Amino acid sequence: MSTAQALSALLFLLVSSPGTGKKQEGGPHAAWLARLARDGRRVELADTDGLDCIRCHLTVAREWSLSAHATAWQDEHFTKELRRTRKKERCTVCHAPVPLALEEGQPADPFAPPRATREAERHLGVDCRTCHLAADGETLRGPWGRSTRAHPTQRSSQFTEEDSSLCLRCHGTTIGPVIGIARDFVSSDQAGLDLSCIGCHMPRLRGSVATLEGEPSPIRPRRSHRLETPRDPRFLARAFGLSARVEEGHALLAIENLAGHRVPGTTRRELTLRVELIDRFGDVVAVRERVFDHRHYLPVEQTVTVEFEEGGAALRVRGLHQTEGMRRPQEFLDLQLPLGEDGPP
Repeated sequence: MSTAQALSALLFLLVSSPGTGKKQEGGPHAAWLARLARDGRRVELADTDGLDCIRCHLTVAREWSLSAHATAWQDEHFTKELRRTRKKERCTVCHAPVPLALEEGQPADPFAPPRATREAERHLGVDCRTCHLAADGETLRGPWGRSTRAHPTQRSSQFTEEDSSLCLRCHGTTIGPVIGIARDFVSSDQAGLDLSCIGCHMPRLRGSVATLEGEPSPIRPRRSHRLETPRDPRFLARAFGLSARVEEGHALLAIENLAGHRVPGTTRRELTLRVELIDRFGDVVAVRERVFDHRHYLPVEQTVTVEFEEGGAALRVRGLHQTEGMRRPQEFLDLQLPLGEDGPP
């Protein structure tokens, strides 16, 4: 059995079939896969043929194969959109890009998309080489630069928490249903707040990142390559900071954008916060809704308020997520916030 086949077998234990997200027994990603939103897109890349990195980096490659980077070229929504797009290269350069470091010099525009679509192995989407392959075509870049017999290595500041430049190249592009939300990140100076793209989307882990000839690399801090997206309801809920209070006899819910960009981030995603005012007997006495979409989005670092005409004991907030491919809205949030005494904000 080849290494690629071995990885596919391991992944098969985690998911029942592409696009379902249904849980199978065991595996470190089973619970995460089980709660992903069902939106008609595959949740894993089964065909990893051509990804030589798997031979030593099996654990990291398994995480990546479950990511939107890995499935970027085969994503069902992308392929559907591509069929009706005239200037296809504007899309494909980010769904199967050439390695970014192979370009001659750094682009003057930090949001400049990759210069070309990769000719070979496009089915791997945004693969390891896209970010990690250095300009010489042999050296692999990363946050450590630890020497190895497998290949030349190089430490690069682009893989630190302070640097989001790799992400900006594609995620600053607005085309079709995609909004270049990385521009929000830069214009609001999220980096100045010590925030970064990987800080939210690539959670911290500890572990070995490679095994060479049966010898694992040292245990050390690293980042997950699975990538967190709004398909995970727990991750989506973290975009909102919610607080409840009573002011001048009115119950108020403050909704703060805690993401480093507008919410939502595509033209086909709609997020509804349904707010119920509950009295001291536990009865719902009033209901309000706030809908966020690409026309009425919640700007980065902004707060909006939902107000009721009267006070109460608590507010129950339910979040509903609707996007392309969903048969019905899916809940991503359900919590109850007590209302305190009437007072200043």
